[in-house]
Amino acid sequence: MPRFSFQETLANIRQGKLPLEPAAAGRGLIKYLFHELLASSALLGQLLILAIACAVLQNIQSAFSESSIATLARGVAFLALVTLALASFTLAVRTGSEAVERMVSFFQSLLPVLVTLLAASGGITTSTLLQPVLIYAVTISGTMMRDFLFPLLYLAAVLTVVSQISDRFQVSKMAGLLKQVALWTLG
Repeated sequence: MPRFSFQETLANIRQGKLPLEPAAAGRGLIKYLFHELLASSALLGQLLILAIACAVLQNIQSAFSESSIATLARGVAFLALVTLALASFTLAVRTGSEAVERMVSFFQSLLPVLVTLLAASGGITTSTLLQPVLIYAVTISGTMMRDFLFPLLYLAAVLTVVSQISDRFQVSKMAGLLKQVALWTLG
């Protein structure tokens, strides 16, 4: 978004002028909306190049009737692709964990104000009983998400990848079970 100062905006409104540049606002909106895409464009580029390399190696492998070198090269490219994908997934899990921690700390810092407002509106007994319940509920749910659900989903993703790598180790049903457990835990 374009540079924004609340005090400058109020001063401009008091003076009767508000400079609005549609081009700058549009650029700021596009930059804001596609920030994550721009931030991860290097990773997306690497994934795209590796996917193209895998497709070319697949064609080479079929042309040379199951050549062991082509199979090995395809396997190496697939492992590099999986490594990049898991690195991206690890970053997403870490970001989700940080978001949950921030939400929990925000609610815990907001809770005294809410309990005070509840007590001021006449619910003294309710506020007294509700404060510890809310603190424990928020803390337990945040801890469950961070320490149980995110590792469970990460393990399900790793098992799905392992199932795709080898025909001998078929653990896709186990990965599906872990996903179902995570969904059931979320409610």
